[in-house]
Amino acid sequence: MQLRVGSRGQISRNARRPFGVRGGHASPAGSNCSRNSQRPCRVLLRGTVPVMRLVDWTRRVYEIESVQRFLFSFRYWSLRSRLIAIVLALALPLNIVILTVLWGLASAAQDAQRKSLLYTASSVSAAVDAELSKYLALAMALSRSPALFSNDLDTFEQEARRAFASVPDAWVQVADPDGQQLLNTASTTRQALPRRHSGALEQQSLALASGVPLISGVRLGPVTRRWTTTIDVPIFKDGRPYRVLAVTMTVEGFLRLFNKQELPKNWLIGIIDEQGRYISRIPDHERVVGELASEGWRLTAGRQGLFDFLSRDGDPVVNANSVSKLANWTVGIAIKKSELDAAAWRATRWAVIIGIVFSLLSLLL
Repeated sequence: MQLRVGSRGQISRNARRPFGVRGGHASPAGSNCSRNSQRPCRVLLRGTVPVMRLVDWTRRVYEIESVQRFLFSFRYWSLRSRLIAIVLALALPLNIVILTVLWGLASAAQDAQRKSLLYTASSVSAAVDAELSKYLALAMALSRSPALFSNDLDTFEQEARRAFASVPDAWVQVADPDGQQLLNTASTTRQALPRRHSGALEQQSLALASGVPLISGVRLGPVTRRWTTTIDVPIFKDGRPYRVLAVTMTVEGFLRLFNKQELPKNWLIGIIDEQGRYISRIPDHERVVGELASEGWRLTAGRQGLFDFLSRDGDPVVNANSVSKLANWTVGIAIKKSELDAAAWRATRWAVIIGIVFSLLSLLL
């Protein structure tokens, strides 16, 4: 140990303490630690001592042989182990790429099926609107007939029958503002006609109040016992309600419209009115017409797009909605999710099989 001699020949106490040790605590060399300046010294020590301890601990751990073997164990591997590691290092990224591509293909196939549903729903909705437009145009033309305004019902009946001669799924009614029927082309006798039923009266009152034609939901006729929908055209004379011309359409006409579309048999096709009741449906039209649709479809009625919910039979389905532009009706095209997945598998199965083969060969070779 070296002792420093002061100017007066005395041994300095600080000479025993290297690096400016003072009071048993080390301070870095060159630091100006004194009894009057201990605060900055302590601040410096708090940051230095833990770092030094960490460096010393790391050096000791690194010197342990087992840790060295773990970090540099590749040097101790056999040739077979090294070859396996190289193969895995090359094959793993390749298999990740293959799985990513296969997942993308399956997702693209499902997206294509969903877009096909939405496109088909829009096409069927356009066909339904075209059918309604045909009936509406006939009704508007008859509502301007001079025979109707002159109360010549016999002449008007002949005009109405000629206009609907090629339309087997509809007939014409004329009623006064109170709902009393004056003419009905569905009747073959001249006996007195009854008043329109309560649902028809409500629709008629709304048409007269709004002054525009209205298309009703599905209703069961109290006399014909057939499910129908109605277009009510208000007629005014001298600015006052005069007559209501109603074109009644059977739901079978929309069922035939569905059959003309030649859609896949595993698809569910239907129309519901503003109350969520079936106007027409394939399959099981006779069983469900007039009944409420599934809760999921009723909650999404009136909105365009794709929706997932449970069908009436409890099956998860993907449903494409398209809303009619003329009526408060919603056209839906649905498919079971299981069948959608099966369709996606059929579209991508060969790509999946080839991908799996390449993946196995990359591991085996």
